[in-house]
Amino acid sequence: MHLSRRALLTATGTTALLGVPDTFARADYLASNAFRAAYDARVREGLEQAGLMQNPALIIPLQEVRAEYLDTALEQLRSSYGSVFRYVSVGLGLELRELPALRARLVPAA
Repeated sequence: MHLSRRALLTATGTTALLGVPDTFARADYLASNAFRAAYDARVREGLEQAGLMQNPALIIPLQEVRAEYLDTALEQLRSSYGSVFRYVSVGLGLELRELPALRARLVPAA
């Protein structure tokens, strides 16, 4: 399993709160598959070559990020916290006054 999936979900939720359009945040989240593809393929090859897995393609759903993973995570976030804002403020501990500075650092000027 890769830890970056959790970080990507947090970043996607946070960027939505910072005003990044959903389509851009979603595309950025899904683009990580392209960035990780070669590494993930090497991991699968290594597992097979070491005799640890007969069919390493079985772990692809654990290596990839998928739109349905994002949709489910955001649905759970809203179910647990009520909104992305409440998740960021209560779940992540950010205060409303911190958001403009965070936006200035993370969201490039248009």
